[in-house]
Amino acid sequence: MITEDLSLDRVSVGITIESTILTPEEISQRVGIGWDEVHRIGDPRGRTGKKWECNVWRIFEKKQGAVSTSAHDLLPVCVADIVNRLVPISESLREISDVEGGEFFIQIGRAHV
Repeated sequence: MITEDLSLDRVSVGITIESTILTPEEISQRVGIGWDEVHRIGDPRGRTGKKWECNVWRIFEKKQGAVSTSAHDLLPVCVADIVNRLVPISESLREISDVEGGEFFIQIGRAHV
């Protein structure tokens, strides 16, 4: 696993589907691709002692800049990469999102200098 350098800008863009009914494997089967990150009902939720109340299936693109690369530069690259991954599964993703709900997310970590 590559550790992030928190002094550098970073961007994540992706899709999350949460379900109390479907397993992550069933979501992958319906969508047509595997996940990049998954949490299952009952899994620990960080160090809080709380547990996940639903299955969380997520695909994403994550980029970390170099010293001279800002989040502003990384964002369009991440968006383009995730869109390329979504094009072939757009219909199945829309169908499952209509039933289970889906979320598009953008996370930006800005370096503090």
